[in-house]
Amino acid sequence: MLKTLRQARESSLSSISGACASSDAFLSLLNEAVERLLNRGDWSGTVVPIMTCVLQGCVVWPRYVGSVRRINVCNTPVPTQNVWTQFLQYESPNWQDSGRWWGSNAWGAYAGAAIPTAGAGQGAFMMDQTRSPVFQDIQGDGRFVRAYPQYQADIGKTIRIFGTDNNGQTLRTKQVDGTWRDGWVITLASPYGSTADYVRKIDRVILDEMQGDVRVYAYNATTALLEPIANYEPGDVNPAFERYRLDLRQCGLDCVKSVIALVKLKFIPARYDNDLVLIENLPAVKLMIQSIKASEANNPDLADRFELQAIRELNMDLNNQSPREDIQVSIASFGKRSFIGQRCF
Repeated sequence: MLKTLRQARESSLSSISGACASSDAFLSLLNEAVERLLNRGDWSGTVVPIMTCVLQGCVVWPRYVGSVRRINVCNTPVPTQNVWTQFLQYESPNWQDSGRWWGSNAWGAYAGAAIPTAGAGQGAFMMDQTRSPVFQDIQGDGRFVRAYPQYQADIGKTIRIFGTDNNGQTLRTKQVDGTWRDGWVITLASPYGSTADYVRKIDRVILDEMQGDVRVYAYNATTALLEPIANYEPGDVNPAFERYRLDLRQCGLDCVKSVIALVKLKFIPARYDNDLVLIENLPAVKLMIQSIKASEANNPDLADRFELQAIRELNMDLNNQSPREDIQVSIASFGKRSFIGQRCF
């Protein structure tokens, strides 16, 4: 189970860090150690399944999702592709694999509907579309952007949005000294703060530190309807959410699909006592803190040794949680029939 910041502060980590458990120095060391360990593997507690709905082939994952490892649509695995896939060239000489011959242009068919999978995922794939500051694009012209604060304590704080207006012009604000600065500022008020003019596209968002959530809508001036586009949590000062495009050959524009994904958690710095520390193995965190301190003391050899010990600790924990001998392997060499289940030793 993931630990809380309070549990980390009450552990022996403070004695290793050399800083008071309630200090900013301790918090900085703890967060840096957790971030480094997250980048070094899929450890116990850092990969979780979630369920979400995909509308019109677009899904923007929640804040805590760092990357998608696997995805199922209607109980059928769907291949995931990173952003580089659409730029790869397959112009090598003809080659033969597993008894099949492919020409230089055959990959297009292989990557599309010709993939011999079954069920609703047939011919489907999910492609990384990099990151987005909103979970829904603005759906047309004539939209103001409105922001609703959750708590009175956030009234007067600001959100700066970057993008383009209805005429395709970059959003810029004239300063008091006569200079221009990118972005339009929304000052939070009760019940909401709003842009003074229409916004067509949002590329980036910067927020002040908030105490509560901020709900953001595109207000359609023609229909007087609010269209939800984002929800920012406390700590979201420069939001960027993972965005994927799900290509389902048999789905129309209004198609809604429920998908199950196995995702790697994104590093989110712990700030308050109830916040989660995403590496649940505190002995490994302790070793990584020692590695950081050795590195800052200009002792790279000692830093590497502590880091290797931390990774070893996490590997042992991972093997304890998911022993290799319990991993089942399904082999289906003859058509779609699975004829044997074998343990992986």
